[in-house]
Amino acid sequence: MTIEQMHQEALLRLNKVGAYRNRDLVPGELDVYLNNAITSFVKDRIEPLSNRFRRGFESSPKRLADLNTLVSYKTKDALYRGDVQSIEVDYIERPDDYLYLLSIGSVILKQGDITTEMIDGKIKRRVVSVIKTYIAQAKYIPHDDINIILEDPFNKPSKEGVVYNEFGDGFSIYTPQNCVVDTALITYLKQPATVFYDVDTSSNSVDCDLPEQTHDEIIALAVKSMLSDVGKLGEQQQLINLNETE
Repeated sequence: MTIEQMHQEALLRLNKVGAYRNRDLVPGELDVYLNNAITSFVKDRIEPLSNRFRRGFESSPKRLADLNTLVSYKTKDALYRGDVQSIEVDYIERPDDYLYLLSIGSVILKQGDITTEMIDGKIKRRVVSVIKTYIAQAKYIPHDDINIILEDPFNKPSKEGVVYNEFGDGFSIYTPQNCVVDTALITYLKQPATVFYDVDTSSNSVDCDLPEQTHDEIIALAVKSMLSDVGKLGEQQQLINLNETE
């Protein structure tokens, strides 16, 4: 559906129960409810505890289909963070539209003569005379376990397999000494579009970018939230009337 059609469907459902019969609902208000519904819908699909099987959306074909338009891929340049326990730590920053990480793969490691340069106040390592290039797989390690892994001779980072974890503004990638992370492919869910209905100029409107099959449920969530707010407003008005009577 277009955002105009989503507005029409939401208003039709509201009119069926007479919830907004005596109240004008402006498009901007309905946009807020729809955007909140989209946010709730996406979070519900990501959260493993929100379904009876206690599984993340990657394990459910239905949930994967519901979010497939948000799946994005980006190859990110790596920056240098430092070293810990004789292990080098590079990092990649989150994309601007990032919402949720799916995986980090195809980490390009280069070995050779290393130089550093400053890019916007951040350190970037480069290999000027490449001896060898490796394509390593990346494995997620929780923060609590990273020190154990780095000391484990069988599981610590190697040229074939590196480890990573998440921090404030991106992802740390731990590599063997004398290896530089050149780039890494990040697969993630992007933020859903913020819908907007421009009554005067429809070309300025922003449609929902989730798959078509999700729109009915999103509208239902928005209408449910609106009806809940109408009920609260009605209760408040009854209290005001009661106080005025007394």
